[in-house]
Amino acid sequence: MRVYLPVKPAEIKRLIAERGLRIAAGFAVTPSLQAWYGPGDAEELEYAASFRAAEAAPPSTGGLRYVLPVEVPDDSVIDRGDPADPGAVTLAVTIQLGWVAAILAGEVDELSWFGVQEAPELLG
Repeated sequence: MRVYLPVKPAEIKRLIAERGLRIAAGFAVTPSLQAWYGPGDAEELEYAASFRAAEAAPPSTGGLRYVLPVEVPDDSVIDRGDPADPGAVTLAVTIQLGWVAAILAGEVDELSWFGVQEAPELLG
């Protein structure tokens, strides 16, 4: 399952250095997200989940926010089912570096995709 994790730059650096990191909270396409978003195709719902993660990500220097789209085993994702926090999930697994699809960085409503190998240049 694809999960979007709101992260700080230091967490991305630690994930790369240690090749794994425990991050407990994220956002995914869940029934509560689908109800909040309304009708939409799979791509639109994935965008909505990434948007929710960007909202939850703490702004770094310069106001950028960082989100990691990660493929995790389905059985490690617990849907919080909270209509007040659509798409919120809890992870019961340590994130492995190989599961990270990309690094998203930017403003809440305009994230750009970067390869994991671009992290040193992106994060400074």
